[in-house]
Amino acid sequence: MFNFLTSALSEADGSPSTVRLIAAISALGVLAVWIVTSVQSHGMAAISAEQLTLALAPLGFKVLQKSKETPAVPAAPVVA
Repeated sequence: MFNFLTSALSEADGSPSTVRLIAAISALGVLAVWIVTSVQSHGMAAISAEQLTLALAPLGFKVLQKSKETPAVPAAPVVA
């Protein structure tokens, strides 16, 4: 389980991704508030557009960031 979390919160090269960490924390925060509200109201609480925005905006930012990155150009091999 720890390996899955580590790989999910890392970039393709293995370096940690702060944006992914923020997205995960935001989604878990909204989910926790929704669960507490649902338990207190003894039913399924509605999720507002603001809550969905708080949960999904960091994910959208990550997609935008990834689409704007230029792919690394591999170095040409040196032929002697």
